[in-house]
Amino acid sequence: MSSFTDKLQTEQISLKPRRWRLLKGFRYYIGAEGSEKWIDVLPDLIFDGGTIPRAVWFIDAPLGDGAQSYCLHDAIYGGEAGTRAFCDDLLLESLKVLGMDWTRRNIIYNQVWMWGWIKWSQHTPESIANGRKFIRTSWSLPRMPPPAYELPPPSPLMGV
Repeated sequence: MSSFTDKLQTEQISLKPRRWRLLKGFRYYIGAEGSEKWIDVLPDLIFDGGTIPRAVWFIDAPLGDGAQSYCLHDAIYGGEAGTRAFCDDLLLESLKVLGMDWTRRNIIYNQVWMWGWIKWSQHTPESIANGRKFIRTSWSLPRMPPPAYELPPPSPLMGV
């Protein structure tokens, strides 16, 4: 079974919006403990925990049972360590590793699958590059798109 190498250590840095800072990095082995495929999440990552509306915190709170999975997911999502589907599938796998029951982890996974496109669509080359500062992987990360190109301002002589 997959595994986390260390317990999650965070400090809350903001209440509104909710934000935590990762104090100590950790490694997540994909597929099986000691696997050749792994992701390191590095210290100082700022993340929002599970983006879970207060009305459904009975499923899990933002820094509840699945907190380490939410941190991992935020890190790989932000750095686009793979496709969106890969990142979401890793969330589901890691929730199982943490011992979350089938019903709760699948409700969370389905909500991320339905609504995660909103956050994913807001990524820019700059935000991806910043996100990649907090992850290391055992594989080469997907090539980043070129930075957005901005046209220079029009010359005052244009149209003369």
